Amino acid sequence: MSDPQEIRDFEKNTEEKPRVSIRERRRQSAAKPFLEHEQISMLILFAAIVSAISSILVGVLGLHIPAVVCCAIIFLEMAIAGCLIKVPVWLHVAVVAIQLAAGIWQKKLVLMLLGIAVYLLFGFAFRYMRRQY
Repeated sequence: MSDPQEIRDFEKNTEEKPRVSIRERRRQSAAKPFLEHEQISMLILFAAIVSAISSILVGVLGLHIPAVVCCAIIFLEMAIAGCLIKVPVWLHVAVVAIQLAAGIWQKKLVLMLLGIAVYLLFGFAFRYMRRQY
């Protein structure tokens, strides 16, 4: 036999809720963002990490650059992006110009372009995460 308290709890939980019009549902769903700020920052960080891994793979497998050199360059790009969060934009442009010049000088322009992409993505991710928290 069932407990009377269980029956009352079941009846409370199965009571009909008031109906909500379609307009009200649309208004409520429009008020909520599709993604929360934490989710957006994690997606941006995930994209930056995927770009770093893909840059390392392209450098090692596609360009036949030694793995240690390729990993060191990409990790340095991530570290530089992390250290230069608070600097003005013109300094980021100067860093990118120096990286391009180094890529041309060492004849590894494709690797440096991949490094610049990683630098920009991590810089954007760190700046976005810093702005929120």
